[in-house]
Amino acid sequence: FHIPVFLLWLFAFSVDPKIEMILAKIKSMDTSRRPQILGLTTPNYNCSLVAKHFSATVIKSTKRSVELIEYFSDINGNGVKQKTSVTGETGNSDKCSLSFIASKDLGSAIINTVNQIIKQLTPDHDHAETSKYKKILIFRSTRKKAMETAVDIAKRSLLHLIPTADSLPSEFVENLEDDEYSKEIRNCVKFGTAFHHAGLSYSLRKCIEDEFRKENGLIKVLVATETLAVGVNYPSDVVIVVDREIPSDGDFRALSGPEYRNYVGRAGRLGASEYGESYMLYESVEAYALYSPTYIKVQDVTVESALAKFSPDGKMPYILFWMTQSANNIISIDDLYEELSYNTLMFHNDESETAKRSIQKSIEYMRRLHLIEQNSFSAERIGEILSGFALGRATINHITNAIKNLLSRKIEPEAFTLDFLYSLCQCAEIQKMSYMSLSNQEKDAVGSLKEFVRSERFRNKYSIKDIEQTNLFMDLFDEYSMPNSGKLLAIKRAVVLYLWMKGYEVEAIKKETSFSRLFFADIVRIADVASFITESICILSSQGWNEETAKREDLLKKITKLLQYGVPQSVIFLASLHNYKLTRKKLVSLSNSLDEYNQLHSSERPLRILEYFLQQENQIVKNKKILTETVYKDVVSDICCRYNGGRTTDGIDEVHMCIALDWDKRNHTHISADIDTYYRRNDNGDICECICSLLQQIPFNSTCVLQQSSFHWDTNYGSLNRVY
Repeated sequence: FHIPVFLLWLFAFSVDPKIEMILAKIKSMDTSRRPQILGLTTPNYNCSLVAKHFSATVIKSTKRSVELIEYFSDINGNGVKQKTSVTGETGNSDKCSLSFIASKDLGSAIINTVNQIIKQLTPDHDHAETSKYKKILIFRSTRKKAMETAVDIAKRSLLHLIPTADSLPSEFVENLEDDEYSKEIRNCVKFGTAFHHAGLSYSLRKCIEDEFRKENGLIKVLVATETLAVGVNYPSDVVIVVDREIPSDGDFRALSGPEYRNYVGRAGRLGASEYGESYMLYESVEAYALYSPTYIKVQDVTVESALAKFSPDGKMPYILFWMTQSANNIISIDDLYEELSYNTLMFHNDESETAKRSIQKSIEYMRRLHLIEQNSFSAERIGEILSGFALGRATINHITNAIKNLLSRKIEPEAFTLDFLYSLCQCAEIQKMSYMSLSNQEKDAVGSLKEFVRSERFRNKYSIKDIEQTNLFMDLFDEYSMPNSGKLLAIKRAVVLYLWMKGYEVEAIKKETSFSRLFFADIVRIADVASFITESICILSSQGWNEETAKREDLLKKITKLLQYGVPQSVIFLASLHNYKLTRKKLVSLSNSLDEYNQLHSSERPLRILEYFLQQENQIVKNKKILTETVYKDVVSDICCRYNGGRTTDGIDEVHMCIALDWDKRNHTHISADIDTYYRRNDNGDICECICSLLQQIPFNSTCVLQQSSFHWDTNYGSLNRVY
């Protein structure tokens, strides 16, 4: 039996209560099967409380890979300098003058600092192509600041003098095509800079990270938000910190000393830098005098429990989780208090009586929501289902009332889907998200939203016949009152998610709806949360409620996957393979091609549509290659299967080989006959089912790591599942 090892960023213990519950569950396990946990954090976080509770050993090291030189300067270039040796010892702070920083504004101070670093490296620009440029990482507090700083550096810095490639790498260009920031990124990369934040698509962020890590990559200067600070593999030569605040729960809070140390910990690359440099820039002399002591002499911060800060309302879902997971029989508040105190730090700051009163309130909330039995501590069926989702009290109340009633209403599927999304976007978990907010113009322009929802093109395109019966329509067109900002935001998000599920690109959604403040990554985040909540509702509808709600189970499963991937149903099976090269844009393009052919040749069998798609040329050829590589390499090779060669009945193996190698080099007539023979023999089904049926026939030899493996197509979820 191999003991698994879990790696986690320990500071998240103070932020994310789910991490504490996972550790608590592990602590309660039998020691012989308990996995090992390796928690990482910077030296300025005191982990003694967490370590003592979970019987962990603290291994503290302040050593660095290379020496660090830190500069703290006001806008006039006056400040201090201090060194931290490779042993982690920080020397005295000595006054210094950094005259090259001196400028009228903070933006110019950043440009001056970047230029100074470039000058030091390239005194002779005639031989710049042989120079190794230092990698500069700049941290800004918001997406807007990160983008504006990168654009400013691209326009005004000496990076103009550094020769760059005439064209971007093909993989970079492909990922740019999917992102609404493509124009800004493209213009920045031409001059050796880029920006990185959570608003960029995952594939583009990864592309930028990889290019920045390359020794002679295109990107010399990367401006990022704090999203890049938690990575352990993004070192640079120089780090510049500008802002003293970071986003937190829709607002901003002060950047702590340990967080600053984590930022500058990126400075200095082992084997590539003799030393690391960092600059902390202040917008004024007064700001420097007031705030610099926090970052020059950093004080340790104790890692505490996130759960300990919660009210009884906030603790409720985690107490429910523990009640359903505990191996012991809990029959009283005292039992529950003892278990939670032993396994978690939820009440480590509270006296026992205070903690028990808090537990009692949480229990009362659960009973009101019928999550546990009224006269015992046993979970009801609904409580058992929802315990693993850690949903808040307000969201559970909304699910068990408004959404449950919606599931029982008899309206056609498209209208139900739109109304379900509207109700979903009123859940507290989605309401409190700062993404995809309302602009001031949108708050005032209710009329344009009404016009869009009521338009014939919107109704007819998706056959939303019963739209007048939806709560969304009634709330929007209430003649007695205007929808409040909360409902208006929920309507906006519901409409965006509805079009997202249909495969609309972000720009197309903007054009269709006139909405602003729409970004790919933001839609993905809201869609992920919506999909997660929908999954819980799906289980409730089939197991926790009644026969009427169970009738919507198949549709809810479909909505779950459509929200998760944001592509039409016909290509969900490819999206579920999670190949980052197979982007949403390419999947939508594939779906459109299949739909177009299907309309022209509606009598053809589904696999003929696949064959048609694979034979296309020009721009479709790119998708052909992606499709064949995904179907064969990512599905077959990923599970360590080896093709044995030879033929089996109906030429199935030849079809596999054609997919794996090159479809165009084969005899299409012969292959089509093989496909049709197999298709007829298996009655009927769609293209996805047929592909999975073909994949099941691939032989496994004795050298496979996983010798018994099969695939099945889940019609309800629309996904390709591997069964081991």
